[in-house]
Amino acid sequence: MTILPVLTMLKIFFGIFLVFFFHNGLLYSESFFVFLLSIFGFGMGVKNILRGIEEIKLGSSGNAYARFSQKRPWYQGQVGPETQSYFTLKLRELQEGRDERDIIASYITVISMHVAKFDGLVSERELGFLKFSLNKFPGGVDHNFIAEIVSISKEYLLSINRDQYIPSMIRLIEDYLALFSGFNPIDNREVYFDLITMLYAMGLADSGRMSSEKESFFHYFFGYLGFNSAVKEYIRYSGHSEYSRFSGTSSGYNRTHSGQINSGNKIQEGIRFFGLSENFTKDELEIAWKKMAKTYHPDKYHNADEKVYKEMNQKFVEAKEYYQILQERFKYK
Repeated sequence: MTILPVLTMLKIFFGIFLVFFFHNGLLYSESFFVFLLSIFGFGMGVKNILRGIEEIKLGSSGNAYARFSQKRPWYQGQVGPETQSYFTLKLRELQEGRDERDIIASYITVISMHVAKFDGLVSERELGFLKFSLNKFPGGVDHNFIAEIVSISKEYLLSINRDQYIPSMIRLIEDYLALFSGFNPIDNREVYFDLITMLYAMGLADSGRMSSEKESFFHYFFGYLGFNSAVKEYIRYSGHSEYSRFSGTSSGYNRTHSGQINSGNKIQEGIRFFGLSENFTKDELEIAWKKMAKTYHPDKYHNADEKVYKEMNQKFVEAKEYYQILQERFKYK
């Protein structure tokens, strides 16, 4: 048994102890002070039990997504509560009456603006990359609405210090994942890693190379998320690939581990990789991708030895790249 389950079980047992210890005070106390103390103790007990159950559901904290999900908000007190509250209120006012697609796009926009604005100026290339990313939404998004979100994001980011960007962004990512869970009851891991990949690609949008300010930003951001070297490698490679699709150029990023995808006809390589026929359908591609993603997702191998982890991570990266290439067939149909 690892440390996490032991601590989790202690948390649950402590919660049960508090509930039983203070429930008599709630039911039979004649003193108002004791009654208030009992409410507080009973509430703490219930909170510990619920948190313990949540941690059990998440499982081991060894993978990056679980580590992120289990962290308590350390941004509280670092971004001024009045500034944060005003911005949240303004964002929700703009989101009111909007459909699911535009609301999700608004969160992606706000989060992305933290990366774009970090080195001082939001460039046209960065806005172009944001538009490129949002245009992937089926049916598209309302770009007039997104322009409003960009505007209030710039205002908000001007009102806080740069050392507050990461805490602010973490809060928004948590809200985004919670929102996405409400709209789509699926495993959020893929959503999470796709978002982080997009943010990294946003950092490359100006020229295909990361500025020193943004290198520093991602260094601390990845450190907070607890990414190991293999996960960082996956994000960097995927980010450069996404930038290449945006810019129409080949990626200048060379993977450091073996198994690099060879140049040539990647469509044919992808068809062979997924075991599809030449006339594959969109549904057949989706089924093949989900099967590969489930088999090779790095989260499944975080407890394996480093060699196995790297091999599985490499397979997952290849599968995702081939999937994105083969998706182009259906983009304009």
